Amino acid sequence: MSIRYIMLKAIPLLMVLSILSNSVFSQDPLQEPSETIQSIMESMEENGRLPEDFSDMLDNLDFFRENPLNLNQAVREDLEKFLFLTDFQIQSLLDYRDNHGPILTLYELQLVIGYDSSTIVKLLPYVTAGDAKSDNHLHFKPMIRKGTHEVIAKEQRILQTPEGYKEIPDSVLPEEAGTRYPGCRDRFLLKYRYHCQKRIFLALTMEKDAGEEFFTGSNRHGFDFYSGYIRVNNIGPFKSILIGDYQITAGQGLTLWTGQAFGKSMFPSAIYRRQECLKNYGSTDESLFFRGITTSLSIKHFTCLAFFSAKPVDANITDTLTSGTVLFSSFQETGYHRTAAEISDENALSETATGGLVLYKNNWLKLGSTVVAYFYSGKKQKPEELYRKYEFWGDRLLNAGLDYSLSFRKLQLFGEISWGNKALATLNGAILNAHQRVSFSLLQRYYDPQYYARYSTAISENTHPCNENAIYLGTVFNPFRYVKITAYADFFRFPWLTYTSRQPSSGSEVFLQVDIKPNKDLMFYLRFKNKNAIVSYTDEDSPIKAAQNQKSNAIRLHCSYKVNQSLQLRSRAEYKNIHADSTGKSEGFMLYQDIVYRFSKIPLQLSIRYMLYKTDDYASRIYAYEDDVLYSYSVAAVYDDGNRSYIVLRYDITKKLTLWCKWGQTVLNDASSLGTGLDEINGNSRSEIKLQVRWVF
Repeated sequence: MSIRYIMLKAIPLLMVLSILSNSVFSQDPLQEPSETIQSIMESMEENGRLPEDFSDMLDNLDFFRENPLNLNQAVREDLEKFLFLTDFQIQSLLDYRDNHGPILTLYELQLVIGYDSSTIVKLLPYVTAGDAKSDNHLHFKPMIRKGTHEVIAKEQRILQTPEGYKEIPDSVLPEEAGTRYPGCRDRFLLKYRYHCQKRIFLALTMEKDAGEEFFTGSNRHGFDFYSGYIRVNNIGPFKSILIGDYQITAGQGLTLWTGQAFGKSMFPSAIYRRQECLKNYGSTDESLFFRGITTSLSIKHFTCLAFFSAKPVDANITDTLTSGTVLFSSFQETGYHRTAAEISDENALSETATGGLVLYKNNWLKLGSTVVAYFYSGKKQKPEELYRKYEFWGDRLLNAGLDYSLSFRKLQLFGEISWGNKALATLNGAILNAHQRVSFSLLQRYYDPQYYARYSTAISENTHPCNENAIYLGTVFNPFRYVKITAYADFFRFPWLTYTSRQPSSGSEVFLQVDIKPNKDLMFYLRFKNKNAIVSYTDEDSPIKAAQNQKSNAIRLHCSYKVNQSLQLRSRAEYKNIHADSTGKSEGFMLYQDIVYRFSKIPLQLSIRYMLYKTDDYASRIYAYEDDVLYSYSVAAVYDDGNRSYIVLRYDITKKLTLWCKWGQTVLNDASSLGTGLDEINGNSRSEIKLQVRWVF
């Protein structure tokens, strides 16, 4: 099936959807993850930075969806948890409340300076207004009655049998018997969370990946991963005390930021990071967290936090006998413990981390200082590869940084300077809300090739913030009431070699998107993205890698229409091409149609997608966000010639008990197998199923 053939099929489908959209009256919109969040996740996956478990980044939004924030009780720290609000909008809302009294209805948001219809629509699912009575005293006797408990159980599996789960034939040699996954192909997840009056939080997370053993072998105690914490807020002089697993976020993510954070995206103001300092950890990522004890206290405008962490980490051990010291080549962060090699890397080292931060904050100024020291039970070897010449090696590391943020009405300046691995890195930015209809963003980055921070998520073109000089320019412009134009340009240079380019190189990325929203139920956007970079390739006539210039262009048309309170339609068409000077051109096309329907007579909602795609190779792959079960976020990367479909069912058994089921299937035309190695499946289709139940009481 050719790309032109798919495009011809797309034209009548889009015409039919357009006619249908114009013929039906629109009512209340369905709740869904915002288009902004979906686009950010697609961008992170495209750049190889989207974690398998994305939930810790959106925990605040999920919490406020279940427990709407009363705007008359909200303090600055509450409003800062909404990623789509700028500091100017937050201060504007606080000033409006001080000058005009309590907000009686959410319609008043239209009177707050800096709040357009797009911002208000994003905010509505998470907030409320009017009178609010709260009891801030902690009562231990009725704590169980007043608290909220949440239990989540999830299972998922591939329906076909991959090579790694097949029985070993008798003819297989004994030394080959380990070439199978020892566990079943089910993934199990069990979560328990409790919170009371925003004062007490506790949680326990247990997870086993597909292929890992369960109550046997390397996991004789059940699950492969256990995580939990207990946290108490506002006890005497202490703002928080937490024992267990937690995350620390400081400054702009350059010195210390465990967990994930947004990078470059269609949301230019997101280049500024708002830190929560201390975050509860409830994700299933097995590496990006601390484990130990932490405490914080607030004295007027100052916040002080100290922490201690000791946990095992996965690493690739290379030698323990010759030198008498444990030597390792790299940290392993996949979290998989299935094969003999993966199990040997499991908990191979111990990591001890200790440090703290001091933060001063008032209405217009924020100054912070962060220090963290790491100690390892083994020594990281000095890499032999030339492109890794400046990489961290040894058994201890010290990171220290200073960060700032200043707000002058419509102008915000921010930045951070950090020291690590005997090198400096810095980033500095500005956000200007020049007018209610236009804003500008600027970000400068300088990361020394030798700079290294163990946990850092600062904005970077590389996987880690090092070896980069760059300048980023972005803008959001609302020329008309229903039109929004978002654009950014990022120009970067790598002064030393990288994994993808074995010579110093430079590149650029340009993004442009036009959103049109004529009413609250109809939205469509047109997006264009261009990226230029130098990449290495291996010539057939020479084993030595050579460099070539590679250009990629992608254009997308997306339409979302909420027909009525029950029905929503989403359509997308996307085209992408890659042109390299030496290896030639590849292109791809993708088209999908979504139907989301909520039944009026029964508490059932379903989401259906059918997708067609064709790409010349993996380089021209296309990414698309998928609906999923609660707290799970999927971004599929499709390539080759095939189709993908899925259906997600949500059934509210009671007001407190909900069941989800997702079935998805990928089919490749003219293919005899899917996947590689132990994950290879005979045949041209791959199907998976997820079951999840949630009980709140």
